[in-house]
Amino acid sequence: MTGDLLPIDQVARLSGVASSALRYYERVGLIEEGPKIRGKRHYPQGVLDRLSMIRTCQNIGFSLTEIASLLDEAEESGGSWQEIAAQRRACIQREIEERQAWLNTLNSTLACGCPQLVKCPQVAGCPLMVMANPGADAGQASKPQAPTSSAGAERRAASESAPSSVEAGLRR
Repeated sequence: MTGDLLPIDQVARLSGVASSALRYYERVGLIEEGPKIRGKRHYPQGVLDRLSMIRTCQNIGFSLTEIASLLDEAEESGGSWQEIAAQRRACIQREIEERQAWLNTLNSTLACGCPQLVKCPQVAGCPLMVMANPGADAGQASKPQAPTSSAGAERRAASESAPSSVEAGLRR
């Protein structure tokens, strides 16, 4: 009966996912609960493919909740998994653009050669001061501010205000 089933420790070793994570994935519905044989949990070999997909999704920034939705939709072939993936792609693109803006600001700041950030001797022409306050008079530049994006701000606010589903599950 255990011919096509793998014990939990073997699945953990082959997939690189800890046994405790496998049990957690069961609880949150990412993988099906494996049968217990002689007190040890077993899984069908196909779970390795599913775990590989879960890890890939995690590596590109999907949350476990998003991964569960993706996998459910993929199984049901409803097509909305593509919508979820497209939303994630758009989020990543916004993050890339934000990081590029940060890089451009940093490059301009380094090119300015100011000995001090706050008291630039070339206030009127300092790229950092111009970028930090583009509408102000050159002589009234304010302190520089890092570019912000709604995606990054939303993610930070959400992570600070509520525990993630993983954290919530680990507290049980």
